Amino acid sequence: MKPQHSLKKSSTKAPTERVVKDIRRQTRRHFSAEDKIRIVLDGLRGEDIQDQIIEMALEADATDLSPRELSVRFTDEKRYFVSKSTVYRLLKAHDLITSPAYVVIKAADAFHTKTTRPNEMWQTDFTYFKIIGWGWMYLSTVLDDFSWLTSSPGSCAPR
Repeated sequence: MKPQHSLKKSSTKAPTERVVKDIRRQTRRHFSAEDKIRIVLDGLRGEDIQDQIIEMALEADATDLSPRELSVRFTDEKRYFVSKSTVYRLLKAHDLITSPAYVVIKAADAFHTKTTRPNEMWQTDFTYFKIIGWGWMYLSTVLDDFSWLTSSPGSCAPR
């Protein structure tokens, strides 16, 4: 049954609200009884799908696949879409996600190139911050590595 478009004007509703309501009414989806049963059965199939994803992840040729690659493979082979975030959550829940190998670099106590006189090495830094009532300001500092004295720090407003 298709809803009829109302041509009567309602004095209580704004014209835009009436147009939006008519569009929603005309585009509302109507499911048949078979469609409703299919939707419910697809929802009940969720645990079966999860088991299939875990089985695919444990296969010998799929152990090195990322969650994105595994979701693409599952979608291609099983013809059932599963997002990469869903696959990631499943793999993490089953302790099948390995943490990435981080390279830890320890900071040294001193810089490897020692300065022996002023003006041999300089350090610089640029930053910007907001001053209420003035706007954004940029700050540029230049520091002598030997004496740690600044060389006329400058600041300016962006153009």
